[in-house]
Amino acid sequence: MSRKATPAPDATAATPRIADFKLEHVLALPFVDVSALAPSLVSAISEAYHLAVAMIDEARRAAGELRVALAKVVALVAQARLSDRQPDRRDIKAIAAEAVGILSGLRPLPGVKPAL
Repeated sequence: MSRKATPAPDATAATPRIADFKLEHVLALPFVDVSALAPSLVSAISEAYHLAVAMIDEARRAAGELRVALAKVVALVAQARLSDRQPDRRDIKAIAAEAVGILSGLRPLPGVKPAL
């Protein structure tokens, strides 16, 4: 018997993004006893949450800048194809240097060595 596999539902469509959560929402859950939490623990959780949100914002900013650099490369190659010539290597190197600068400007995660 052969059965056709049904595609799995897209889990990301219904999953809330981490940036949509607030610390207050987590602490308001019925299974979280706020009175039992030490103030320092609440402070540490809050700090970790804000750090995570800042890292997400930084990643979004870098992704936007990398999209611009990629669009420049695509435009350069398209322009070269239309004029039946090779793209200028200096232009490509300048755009590549810009992309590397964007990546090197990202803050590394604590305890993670950068690959570049």
